[in-house]
Amino acid sequence: MPIMDCDILVIGAGIMGLSTAYYLKKQDPSKDIVVIDKYAGPGQGNSAKSEGGFRNMFTSNTNYLLADTSIDFFFHMEKEMGYDLKLEPIGYMWLFSEDQYNGIKGAIEEMKNRGIEFTVYNRSQ
Repeated sequence: MPIMDCDILVIGAGIMGLSTAYYLKKQDPSKDIVVIDKYAGPGQGNSAKSEGGFRNMFTSNTNYLLADTSIDFFFHMEKEMGYDLKLEPIGYMWLFSEDQYNGIKGAIEEMKNRGIEFTVYNRSQ
């Protein structure tokens, strides 16, 4: 389809562009959606340069929502769509000074309320 004839043009075939196109099409299957990218294939820009890690522990609610829905989508792609993304949840570790930890106690409590699993260790552990 010529680009000029599409209903929606998504620029960028990385994780953000492809997930945007996917959900737009899912929301309205009648729309003609075209994804373009400067690279020859999908996921070859910044998405290819990532460390490959994922997490949903953020102090910002916006970042949490973006990450959490992305993680859900990754597992959906593996289980329902049959793509082997080689997802392997292994966890993260952050080290904080006592002052830094005291500064994020509210965010930690909020993460606990969201059901995010984590363990806090003190220096003697």
